[in-house]
Amino acid sequence: MPKKPYPPFILLAGLVLIAITAFLDWPELLLFGFGDTYMLGGIAVMLLGMMAGVSVSRQFRAYETSIVPDHQPATLIKDGLFAYSRNPIYLSMVFILIGATILSGNGVGLGIAAGFAIWINWRWIPLEEENMRAQFGAEFEDYCQCVRRWI
Repeated sequence: MPKKPYPPFILLAGLVLIAITAFLDWPELLLFGFGDTYMLGGIAVMLLGMMAGVSVSRQFRAYETSIVPDHQPATLIKDGLFAYSRNPIYLSMVFILIGATILSGNGVGLGIAAGFAIWINWRWIPLEEENMRAQFGAEFEDYCQCVRRWI
């Protein structure tokens, strides 16, 4: 059974929430320095996350397998960023949220990024891993022994 909402929608909601809290400068207790260094750092982390996401999306297309989390996989991708993380697209989304947090100068985003990672780890990854085990069996188990879930 599909477990919606899909992660990109939650990512978008998190980014909107980070922007709103930054705009309102709320809560004051969680505000940290803002300047060129934070701006460049935040942009760099967000771009890193975006580039990783694009790279992984291209791999899904090249291997002709579905990127939709609750669809049945056609191929077990083990190269590229998948050689370092079993969930590089989710990791890229966490990087985007952390970059937005740095850029905003508001620590609320760290809670949002952590909440997103916990939600993904609880709600989506088990479903995907169950599908992968059913589809690829021992090959997926071997892959899990070599590559961590996140990093």
